[in-house]
Order: sequence, then structure tokens, then C-alpha cells
Amino acid sequence: MRRFMPFLVLLCLWLPWVPVAAAQTAAEDLTYEVQSYSRADTGELYKDLPLTWYPVYALREFDAFAPAPGVDWPTGPVNKKTPPVLKDWLAAAQKQQWLTTKILTAAEIGALLILSDSYGTYLGVITELHPSYLCYKMPNVEGLPSRFRLDFADKDTGGYRLEGLILPRKAGSAAPSFAPSQASAGTEAYKGLPGSSPLIPLLKAFDSHSKAPVAWSADPEEWITLAEAQGLTVSFDPRAAKTNALLLTYQDGKIAALSLVRAVYPDKLIVEKSIAGEQYLEQLPLDRLTDFAAYIYPEQANQSTATTAVL
Repeated sequence: MRRFMPFLVLLCLWLPWVPVAAAQTAAEDLTYEVQSYSRADTGELYKDLPLTWYPVYALREFDAFAPAPGVDWPTGPVNKKTPPVLKDWLAAAQKQQWLTTKILTAAEIGALLILSDSYGTYLGVITELHPSYLCYKMPNVEGLPSRFRLDFADKDTGGYRLEGLILPRKAGSAAPSFAPSQASAGTEAYKGLPGSSPLIPLLKAFDSHSKAPVAWSADPEEWITLAEAQGLTVSFDPRAAKTNALLLTYQDGKIAALSLVRAVYPDKLIVEKSIAGEQYLEQLPLDRLTDFAAYIYPEQANQSTATTAVL
């Protein structure tokens, strides 16, 4: 028995470490992308990837802004144990001529944002651009699309490692002709609006594209009447957006909110908003435009009609 004692001692020393090592391996496997992949069991696919896999949310949003056919790089094998490596998508996208960058301030609405930490790698889509920060959306650990913020001045990138961004356009394509303005409203009144109004920068931008001298008032309820009086076209069709049009929306049953349309896509808009003296860009899905009131176009209506209304 004594001659087997050393082996028994070694066995006792080794056994306690077995479940610990197994637990560590299991914990390492439960990354964000692996855990969300295991929930993708509906059988529905989007570009050969399970529709319910969390990163697919950002891919679909990216495709809404990118030229057809959208994502065309190899996304990796469909394997629940080893899902696609999101970090590899940067190089794969570059090979397909998509523009990539590691500079946050070069982000564009609709761009894919790849971040990583000790828990895994994440794929989000840029939804807002502010002068000093950006916002992006991606599913949280429960699968609910959530809004997150990254400050440009934050060297720690919110505790993440910035792997890079994939812009929704290819090499050789023109960059967006708009950017969030950093101009303030100032202190001088403008066409009936007090100098403290955050809407002044948007109205000034609209007026720069319009030849009709509209005397705006401080009451947004009057804007449609004032615009029509100067021969500007007004549309009540939420899907009839045009670049540089004013977008009026309801709040508590009254027209109270204003934004400026900067770009139009089949199912989304990019609008500029102004709050507390800061202008920023935001994506706006048309199916969520439930508080829509009207568009005011900067162009004057033709002689046959002064208003375009689609009921």
C-alpha cells in the first residue's frame, strides 16, 4: 500500500483543480458573441448568419445606409461553438473596398463600430454624431437594442478596446457633405425667435437653401401657414422627405419640435437636431416617425399648387 501512497497523494492534489479548470474554460467560452449565438435557434438567416445573433442587428442597420448589396465580405463560418470572429471583419471589409478607420471622430451615421474587452467583442452601429461624442446601438446581454455613448476625449474608450469602424461606403465614394455643426445659436433674435432659441441654427441653415424670405415666429404652430404664404411647398406624407427640408413633429398634440433633414434613405433619415445650443446628427427610422406633422421644403411650389399633401 505504501508504494501506491505517492500516486494517491498526487491524485488528491490534482482532482480539486479539475473542476476549476473546467469552470475557467466554460467562462471563457461564454463571451458576448458566443452566448448570443447560442440563442440564435429560430432557423431564420440574414446573409448566412442567424437572424437573432446579436451582431446581425448592426449588420442590418449598416445595410440600410450602405450602397447595395450592403455587407458583401465573408462573415465567417456558421458554427455555434465558434461563431465568426468580429475583429476579422475589418480586414475582410477592406478587401472588398469598404472604408475603415480607428479614429472615432471620423465616424459616420450607419457605420459599424467594433469594440472588445475581456468579455468578448461587440458590434454596434453609429446612430448619433455630436460635436464631442457619438452614440451607438447594439443589443445588450438580454438581446434588447440599447443606446450607448462614447466621448471623443475619453482615452479609455469607455473601458473598451477600439478595434475599428467600417464606414457605410466604399473607397472612392464621396464623403457625406454634412457634419454636426458646432455653431451656437448666439444671443440675437432671429425672425421672431428669441436669441436663446436652439432652433435658430436650423432655421438659418434652411433659409440658406431657400429663396423665400419666411418671417418665422416663436410659435411652431404657425410655421406651416407662414411657409405656404411665401409659396413654399408643404408635404404631409412622412415618406416624402427631401434633403434640407424642415421636419415638424408633434409633442403633446401640438407642433413643437423641429429638425432639419440632411440625408434621405429608403427607410431612414439622417436629421440634424439642436438642443441646449448643440447641434447633432441622428438617424431616424421612418417607421418610428409616429409624431410626424409635416415637411417644409426649401423650394417654392409651382404655380398650380402651393401645397403637396398626401393623405
